[in-house]
Amino acid sequence: IKYEYTHTGEIFKELGPYIIMEYADNGSLEETLVRQKKIERQFSNEELKNIFLNLAKGMKDINSKLIHRDIKPENILWVGEILKISDFGISKVSSDITRTKTFKGYGSKKYSAPEVWQMDRTTIKTDIYSMGIVFYELATLNYPYEVKNSKYNEVHLYKNILPLQQFNENLSVEFIVLINKMLKKKANERFENWDEIIDFINTVSISEKIIELEDIVNEAVSKQILCDIEKEKESLKIERRNQEKTDFYSMVYYQYKTDILEKISEFGEKNTIVMR
Repeated sequence: IKYEYTHTGEIFKELGPYIIMEYADNGSLEETLVRQKKIERQFSNEELKNIFLNLAKGMKDINSKLIHRDIKPENILWVGEILKISDFGISKVSSDITRTKTFKGYGSKKYSAPEVWQMDRTTIKTDIYSMGIVFYELATLNYPYEVKNSKYNEVHLYKNILPLQQFNENLSVEFIVLINKMLKKKANERFENWDEIIDFINTVSISEKIIELEDIVNEAVSKQILCDIEKEKESLKIERRNQEKTDFYSMVYYQYKTDILEKISEFGEKNTIVMR
């Protein structure tokens, strides 16, 4: 979203400081998703390709300078037929290596990448994950996780996404591969940058299937996706067990420190005073 004019308060002193921004005349992507759900109409693969390319190109421009850190449908606005990304309140310079714990804040829990929950450094791949959830919602009109008791940290860290084809049988296999990779738990397993994503989207064929070989290839790819999901599920189970052990050991040490070590220290200090 462009800034058309910025007034510091010096020229028209009676008005004070203000900003005039480009007007988003067709509302937000969130409103579009709500409308599509209401009428129960999935986007076609052709529509998805155009939207995905629009958003990926926008993110490429943004991430060349900033990490947005609050990507979600409410912050993506329609200007005519073009989607534009807004709200840079908690963004940071791409080259800044500041860790999450020193940030002004973080984005919506629904769209926060695993590294945000782990208080690790956020990078371009953090935005790729958040936009991956937006892509998932566009492709299925559903959220990718089943969340219980608002425990978003658990689903982002330890749960597999729900299979996309469960909600959209007509979704292109290539889009399934694209979104699955954008939503990998480990940042180093996601796409490296938006150029890779744009190139991938451009290779997606949205023409009618007329070749039997293509069906065979798509079936093989689908089976590989299911296999990858099962492998990741096992890996996440192991990771979660290891984390639970670490948390348990930390709790035991904390209790040992507060209940035993500190009392021994206090006892030693009292005896030292008595001896003196």
